[in-house]
Amino acid sequence: MRKVLITGISGFIGGNLVHAFKGTTGVQIFGHSRNPVAQLPVQWLSDISAGSLDDAGIDTVIHLAGIAHDLKGKYTAADYQAANVDHAKSVFDAFRESGATRFIFFSSIKVVADTAPEPLDESAQALPLTEYGKSKRRAEEYLLSVALPDVKRFYIFRPCMIHGPDNKGNLNALLKFVRMPVPYPFGSFNNQRSFLSMENLIAIIRTFMYKDIPSGIFHLADNGYLSTRELYELICGELGKKPWIWNLPPAVVKSVASAIGKQDVLIKLTEDMKVSNAKLLQYLEEPLPVDIREGLRRTIRSMNG
Repeated sequence: MRKVLITGISGFIGGNLVHAFKGTTGVQIFGHSRNPVAQLPVQWLSDISAGSLDDAGIDTVIHLAGIAHDLKGKYTAADYQAANVDHAKSVFDAFRESGATRFIFFSSIKVVADTAPEPLDESAQALPLTEYGKSKRRAEEYLLSVALPDVKRFYIFRPCMIHGPDNKGNLNALLKFVRMPVPYPFGSFNNQRSFLSMENLIAIIRTFMYKDIPSGIFHLADNGYLSTRELYELICGELGKKPWIWNLPPAVVKSVASAIGKQDVLIKLTEDMKVSNAKLLQYLEEPLPVDIREGLRRTIRSMNG
């Protein structure tokens, strides 16, 4: 029986993992969260220490807990330090001192860069720009600095934008935009972005739970890239709407965005963010189960249901 502790289990990824592993023979899920959800079919660990992990027989720890991008200016640097660095250190130390043998830490591609016209691989220098990215990088550095016994493995996952059932974030905003009777004004931008479907992420996690893969950093993404325009057209197709695209000159769009204080939104919609999954693919025994377009279609259907 493989016993898996998921921290931050009440979040987007955690909830999908619980659903994916529900009923799986040979897997028992334990959860830890600041906001325990009674209806989740898991056993709860209120405390994380080497003793509690060993008492529960935990062999794999998936550390999701933390705070993410702060679009409303709610969190301070100290908040990020406490949630994303200090807590990660505490959980990793408990893992290190326990009998558990696998530790999966969810970092972010944001520790490397916010934009990337060329595919980012694991050799890229980490240059985080936000407090979120900087805190995740400090947690990474701690994990990389600690010596572990030969029987233990740790994996630092740097995913790009993850989407799936119960999706939250920018994809939801774009879906709402498509439903509005307004044109898409960024048709002249031909950016390229990476995405990661929840189905592919779960397949990756399963592989790293069971296969003896060397410890290290792994960039996570689906195969291929899509422009935001292509994503807009894909959403239109799922909603049965005819795309309405304006090919305004980029200089005009940037000028308007600057005038109304929406430069950050424009960057998210029109800049490149390409992530290489070449290292990851070397260790997967089978191809990723869902291609980039089909994964997005499934997510859009789940949001539009």
